[in-house]
Amino acid sequence: MDKERSDSEKLAYEQQNGFKSRLMERDELPPVFTEDIAHHFEPRTEELGRMREKKKVKYDDGLTEEQWLNAMDDDNDTVEEAIKRKEARVAKRRRTMAIKQGIPEDQIDTDALAAEEDEAEEEEEEMGRSRKKLRGSRSASQTPLEDDEVPPPEPIDEFTANCNNIIDNVLQLDSKDGQRKASDNNKSTPKVLATLAGGIVAGTAIYVYSNNNNTPNKNNHLGKILASNAGAVAVLNKEKNFKDYQQVYNAIAEKVRDQDDADDGAGRYGLLTRLAWHSSGTYDKNTNTGGSYNGSMIYSPESTDGENAGLEVARDFLVEFHYLFPWLSRGDLWTLGGVVAVQECGGPKIPWRPGRKDLEDRKKVPENGNLPDASRDADYVRKVFTRLGFDERETVALIGAHCLGKCHTDRSGYDGPWGPSFNMFTNDFYVRLLQNWHVRKWDGKKQYEDDETSSFMMLPTDYALKEDSKFLKYVKMYAEDQDLFFKDFSKAFSALLEKGIEYPKDVKPFEFKTLDEQED
Repeated sequence: MDKERSDSEKLAYEQQNGFKSRLMERDELPPVFTEDIAHHFEPRTEELGRMREKKKVKYDDGLTEEQWLNAMDDDNDTVEEAIKRKEARVAKRRRTMAIKQGIPEDQIDTDALAAEEDEAEEEEEEMGRSRKKLRGSRSASQTPLEDDEVPPPEPIDEFTANCNNIIDNVLQLDSKDGQRKASDNNKSTPKVLATLAGGIVAGTAIYVYSNNNNTPNKNNHLGKILASNAGAVAVLNKEKNFKDYQQVYNAIAEKVRDQDDADDGAGRYGLLTRLAWHSSGTYDKNTNTGGSYNGSMIYSPESTDGENAGLEVARDFLVEFHYLFPWLSRGDLWTLGGVVAVQECGGPKIPWRPGRKDLEDRKKVPENGNLPDASRDADYVRKVFTRLGFDERETVALIGAHCLGKCHTDRSGYDGPWGPSFNMFTNDFYVRLLQNWHVRKWDGKKQYEDDETSSFMMLPTDYALKEDSKFLKYVKMYAEDQDLFFKDFSKAFSALLEKGIEYPKDVKPFEFKTLDEQED
């Protein structure tokens, strides 16, 4: 019906106007449709075949399915941040491998590194689950509280500070867990330590892990108090061998890698190196006292030495390994942590031996004043390192550890990193020291900053190496030859960690494999 109506209306229109519907003739078309237009095409300049420019195409975000799901499930994380973290870890491993192999970074297979990083992360997660299970089993062993029973109080900072004089006489057992006591316990004790202790000592609300436990441990001492560490003889555990200590090394290294982005990218390398250095740097060759043998930094006055400010962060970082490896002394753990830090950030191999023995008598803690004061001059530096038993060349080599980490105003009173590669062990410290510097204008301690960027710092004792001609010649040597610096630092740092300890002649040092070496 509609079609018929449409046809009839069309016919009536044609009859009324005197023409029929038709197509347009050629001469009725607009010129644009009839003119011949010469089409212009740009010549193809793209090279083909082997001459073509290869474009880098990223086909995925680099995350595994588990990494992606974890980022999606975590309210405090995003997929973008997870991608950035992984790319940063892969880039750092690529730089480390390039330095070790002496080849350009672009020759390193990034995809292979990413795959290795995924495997390492899975191993870290597995270790984390094991640690959590270990802690959980200890917590579960406690007797549950009755409904009307009051739980033990948490440590109270003000209260413990007021009770320092009392507990100095009460706490005679040395703690295997590295927990701070007395005047060093002015910060809250980790809850895990409280759980393991299972009691309160003398009503002071400070939890102590008693050495009189059932764990076989050659460092548990309830008998004779050490009179001195003069001529300290290494106490070697015959039941433990290289594989056991490599296991400890790996556990620390995994945690260090996991916190690679800590402290604004500085990681834990400088922090752990400083702990190993300062726990050993109290040695005095004139009296053969001090050093890392006793692991005494948990006690005052050593713990309250201004030069050790901030090192409780390092001790807390390592404290869990006292429980994972209860046969390990504090001195061994702290010095081994320094070895891990140097090697895992591209530094040289550091020969290391165990055998340190925890201090029982807190009254035998070395007096303050043996650690270097960063505000002094070259003569002072020479005097301190001579007391440690080092010559000028070894002195300059040891100070080169300042290539790692950074200073914090709330710890040392100084501020900033020594250079841009503060999480890589290189000779950059010496290279930059030879550049131009000026005294920084600020409200803090006297320090130097670079003329070029005003972004990096040098301590007065660092700058003193440049002003003293005898020190300066070694600064120039190490600035020109990183391999020489690595060789000298390895020897000097290993010697520093063993100052004051007597080893049998047949006890050879361990040289640990890095995580990267074990993955190859």
